[in-house]
Amino acid sequence: MSKDPEILNRREKEILHIILDRQINNPASLGVDSFRHEFRDDRKVLDKLGVIQLIRRNSSQTKYELSIVGVYLTDSDLSRRIFSDIDRICDVLRDWYRANFGSSIRIDDICNTTELDKQYMVTCIDWLCDGVSMERTSDLTSEGAVIKPTEHLFDFKHYKEIPKQYLPLWFPAYFKTKTKVHATTQIITEKKLAVVGAALYILATFPDQCKSKEGIIMGSKIARLIDAKSPFLFPQYGGEPPFATDKIARIVNEYLKIPEAKSIT
Repeated sequence: MSKDPEILNRREKEILHIILDRQINNPASLGVDSFRHEFRDDRKVLDKLGVIQLIRRNSSQTKYELSIVGVYLTDSDLSRRIFSDIDRICDVLRDWYRANFGSSIRIDDICNTTELDKQYMVTCIDWLCDGVSMERTSDLTSEGAVIKPTEHLFDFKHYKEIPKQYLPLWFPAYFKTKTKVHATTQIITEKKLAVVGAALYILATFPDQCKSKEGIIMGSKIARLIDAKSPFLFPQYGGEPPFATDKIARIVNEYLKIPEAKSIT
């Protein structure tokens, strides 16, 4: 197995670890304004990590939260424990899927089987993305909350494989081959990869807004969200999307293997 390139320096990993530890143990301390004030000497680090590793969610208090790629890049004992616990959760969900296809499972039942703390387990489930459907449940810690396992749970053996696959898409500069590529072609490729990285962020952060009423992921919806949030997503391009919205939709469909691509001209 090839070793990942050193994408982050030591201080950047330290900041990620602090955020991850607080996300698990003290999420109230991750308010964006208060955290940036506490770590005011590291604001450049936070800005560099930016959209790739830190998810800002709309709530009563906007907080920093690590994406699953951020958890992976933390590369700490805590992150390794999280991936191990996610694998345990996935084993339970796969068994349920095989025995009860199409049915939802109660969060409390997963807790009882894994013997994990409920709040911690819900945080782990949030990182599963396509592995589960929320079944219109807005708060997984609420009484009687349920989720529905999906076939995507069988796309991997260990969940750590998923963020590892994202690295070349989100950090293409660290995965360049020795093959010489025409400058224009390389620029276009890097822009496409920037779009794919933005799409993964949008999908992880706003999953419900990316789906049709039938629960199907739609590239066109992702593209519109990318366009709306381009000032935040594409600081390297002056806050402007690198392509028109319809082309972004085609790129998203192509890279994420969304069938909708066939209907877009």
